[in-house]
Amino acid sequence: MKKGFTLIELLGVIAILAIIVLVAVPAFIESNRNATLTEEEDFNETIEVATKDYINACPSLEKCLSKHPDGFDSLFTTNQTIAISVSDLKEAGFLKKDLKTPDNQDVTGTISVTSKDGKLTVKYGG
Repeated sequence: MKKGFTLIELLGVIAILAIIVLVAVPAFIESNRNATLTEEEDFNETIEVATKDYINACPSLEKCLSKHPDGFDSLFTTNQTIAISVSDLKEAGFLKKDLKTPDNQDVTGTISVTSKDGKLTVKYGG
């Protein structure tokens, strides 16, 4: 008597593995997509919180006041858009100097802050 698997048994194992792959691959892709979205949301939230903290702390930061003499008071009283440089936030300690974007690029450039009816909207421009 010979020992080993028959062709039918091997085909059965291959079919089971194919079913597992058909179920697992889409789930893995969706999980990866969700992780990417979460990473982008977390990055945007980091930028937003750091920018708002910088704006709120500006009246007590000498370097900030030299660039924004009114301490951003006008931002809360008028509808306008201003730009704050990422380097200012890094120098003031509100962002890590080695912070990277979700696609692993250095965080540079400006952050746009729009005020409408006293509510601030923050957008990183890259």
